[in-house]
Amino acid sequence: MSVSVIRQSLGLVATAVLLGCSGGGDTVRVSGQLMKDGKPYSANLSGKEPETFVVDFVGIVKERAYRFAATIDANGSFRVGGTDGRGIPRGQYKIAVIHSGFQGAGGDRFNARFAEEKTPLSVDLTQNARLTIDLGAGTVAQ
Repeated sequence: MSVSVIRQSLGLVATAVLLGCSGGGDTVRVSGQLMKDGKPYSANLSGKEPETFVVDFVGIVKERAYRFAATIDANGSFRVGGTDGRGIPRGQYKIAVIHSGFQGAGGDRFNARFAEEKTPLSVDLTQNARLTIDLGAGTVAQ
């Protein structure tokens, strides 16, 4: 194989990598903070009996159903990386939040207010976003 063929091949590979990694695709990166009463909403997520704390972004984008779990810190900050860590498809999402004791003990502390089928929390994601989710008011701000 000649040097020029190798250079052309490497050039094509580099172009493909750059195009595939550009931020202009159909995905968005989402992060944010859960708040309640003006303070970060926290949970005990470590130790012998960590609480159950789930934040899911649920939507139908281009006729396909999606559910993406957020990675949550004990201080209520979160990030939604999607299946490959590069973001989630642009679109409209409901945000479901469940918080209970260890392995669900005591039931949902929000009394299913933010369960998928009735959550008032929703967002239209058209670009990368940092969200503030107010669990007291039941609102989402970008």
